[in-house]
Amino acid sequence: MNIKKFGSGTIHELTLSNGMRLVVVPTHARPRVLVQMVYDVGASSEADEEKGLAHLLEHMIFKGTPRLQEGAIWKIAARYGANMNAFTANDMTSYFFEVDSNNWKPFVSVLADCMENVLLSSEHLASEVKAVIQELRMRNDNPAVTLYEALFENALPKDHPYYVPLIGYKKDLAAMTADRLKAFYNKYYVPERATLFVVGDVVVEDVVAEVERNFAQIPASGKTFSPVFTKEYPKKTGFHLTFPKHWLKPNTFLAWPLPAAFDERVDVAQMTAQIMGEGPQSRLYKRLVDTDQSADNVGCGIYRLGNEAFLLVSYQPREGRADDCVRAVVDEIETLAEKPVDAAELSRLIKSTLVRHEMALENPTQALLGYELLVRYVKTGSIDAAFTIGERLAAVTPEKVRALVEQYITPKIMIRLDSVPMNEEQKTVWLADQQKDQELEQQILANHVRTTPIPTDIVLPEQYSMAKPIAVPIPRATQRFELDNGFKIIVTQEADTNLCAFLLGNINSVGMDKIQAIKVGVMSQLFIEGAAGFTKQQIIDWFNDRGVQQSVGAGFAVCLRQDFKDVFRKIFDILRNPDFVKGQRFLSKIFGSNGVAEQAFEKVKLQTIQQYKSFYDHPQMVAEFEQTSRKYKGTGYGYTLEEVIKALHEFTFSELPDLYKKFMNPAVRVLSVAGNVESQEVFKLAKECMSDLKALPAEKLGDAVVAQYVPSFDVAMNRDQVYLLYVRESKLPASELSVERVAIDILSAIFLSGGTSRIFKLREATGICYMSGGVLGAPIATGFHRSQDSVLALVSMVTKRPSGASPSAIHRAE
Repeated sequence: MNIKKFGSGTIHELTLSNGMRLVVVPTHARPRVLVQMVYDVGASSEADEEKGLAHLLEHMIFKGTPRLQEGAIWKIAARYGANMNAFTANDMTSYFFEVDSNNWKPFVSVLADCMENVLLSSEHLASEVKAVIQELRMRNDNPAVTLYEALFENALPKDHPYYVPLIGYKKDLAAMTADRLKAFYNKYYVPERATLFVVGDVVVEDVVAEVERNFAQIPASGKTFSPVFTKEYPKKTGFHLTFPKHWLKPNTFLAWPLPAAFDERVDVAQMTAQIMGEGPQSRLYKRLVDTDQSADNVGCGIYRLGNEAFLLVSYQPREGRADDCVRAVVDEIETLAEKPVDAAELSRLIKSTLVRHEMALENPTQALLGYELLVRYVKTGSIDAAFTIGERLAAVTPEKVRALVEQYITPKIMIRLDSVPMNEEQKTVWLADQQKDQELEQQILANHVRTTPIPTDIVLPEQYSMAKPIAVPIPRATQRFELDNGFKIIVTQEADTNLCAFLLGNINSVGMDKIQAIKVGVMSQLFIEGAAGFTKQQIIDWFNDRGVQQSVGAGFAVCLRQDFKDVFRKIFDILRNPDFVKGQRFLSKIFGSNGVAEQAFEKVKLQTIQQYKSFYDHPQMVAEFEQTSRKYKGTGYGYTLEEVIKALHEFTFSELPDLYKKFMNPAVRVLSVAGNVESQEVFKLAKECMSDLKALPAEKLGDAVVAQYVPSFDVAMNRDQVYLLYVRESKLPASELSVERVAIDILSAIFLSGGTSRIFKLREATGICYMSGGVLGAPIATGFHRSQDSVLALVSMVTKRPSGASPSAIHRAE
């Protein structure tokens, strides 16, 4: 066994006799284990006659084996309390289970069975083809996915292995057969192309023994595989394309090709992307969103596959400002190329990245071994990058960032992709195309008809009959305090961590009038705009110097143990002394904000208005606003989206002082702290920061709001799918932690939450929807007295439009 060290930890690597690789990383901060299988086969491995097979096969692997009937794997996951899922990429396919440390072993045997014995029946395929159709439509409703595919379609030649979309084309589903899937499965799902990762609270010897017992008997295939990439492919750059799309808001991608090699330039590029567009401290955010106010949002990242990579800048330009945004981005890039980044700016981002990595290490989930890291592993054979991030980032220098920008991120080779809202003529064409698309779907479904019933009485093999007690402890408060002014503190001490987290809550938040809650949200964003004698940039820099993951307005932070006291004091200093209440204080004429706070308020208010306008492109938000506005009409919950936007326009700076007093009233505030801290230490800090505040009378939440009966209704939207939302009043009190509350939460998990829920198994068995979910007894928009149940799903449009109906008059859920 090959053993490598990283910090205080180790990586254990072993190759079985059949060629399968095993990687074990023991971490003991949390009693959690990630069991993740990776096959180095993806969409780029497909031959011309195999397009779409890698992704469809991923959907089919958990359907069943001769030993595990249809639905059994989901039942096993539910029995052992595991989170399970899978994903396909261009270069690999991954299947994973996240579970407590007492119950990881069963999933090794499940994955071994799935490597060798998956049934891949035509009956299973008939159900799953429906789900893939739904997924295709969902991707077409997603601006980011659509622009990603447009980038590859226009920048890469047609013979490039990445040219065809990851999921394939809908027309290929018509000719899909179970025999074709079996051939692809038998060809690629072999030990030599597989690596099993086990990360978490495990004993290495136990893992090796369990893996050997389950996988060693699977024979090596003896196959040899030709490389997917046998030549360099030219890329087209320096072009600008515009796509009319059915969304109401415009979207833009700017892209630059990067070197595909997995060397130090990967880390330099990642830090460059963070400098350019990650969070409010980034250069593009400050320029486009804060200063120029030409975009509603902006982000920058690296889109890396095994043999191609792009640096991407994405944003939503405001009306008429698309070209202004491009000029601003180019200007910031040229500045980066001319002048090295300040070492302190780079150091802050590195510290923040390290803290996020510490969080992932302490709680191993699929987020730790995510897409980019696994692509790197598939291409290099090394997983070291997951655990040597500190060493690698320490080698990133301002000069290396400048050199990378100068060489690769230049205006001359920039690719610009704009999606713009359709005009009425284009909508008419699009609707006609949708009708043709639906007809194709019906042809596909006619070729895949299930004739056998879905199993309901699932019997598991004896080895899965009993789960061990869950190792993850139920969080319990170590101590509770209350100051004389009513401010409450809850502390949960955890010794085996290097992190601390705290959250400042408001017990009035559930019963708050919707408009008032939205105004509080605007005010919360203002804390970071200037407070306690610091500017926005100084506040952001202070937190980033310590790697803090925080939302100041909400009073939330995750930090390293050694920084806890300073971070605690700083957040409360900001919350106690925001610029927007300076004008109410003594000597305000001398120490007032001189209009700076008012300007910040108008900026944040406009950003919030734009955010709510963007909800018109999100079916879930439209549905939720519509149902609450109808159910609670005439109450503080019954506002339409239009009324919310109108109220935001009318929101004035003069309202903030009264709003702030209610917000900071210690009688309604609760501070929860968890991590490697002493209870008395937290109590002293809270007393220091909050004991001088006087309690105000807590606002009465009001009587229970009685919901009105709302029959089914449709809302017209330009979408490829219909969003279905079912909501009803629940008799369960939302404010009480009781036996009934716990029982409802358990029922909610059984029926509606996650990949092991019954509604998800219904989706797996029938394909009637792609996305589904919901919650029982949710305290949504009903105050403390009542809660509500909800079920949701995304389904395709399958009905014909009324003849003669105009596009604008058509209801999308006929």
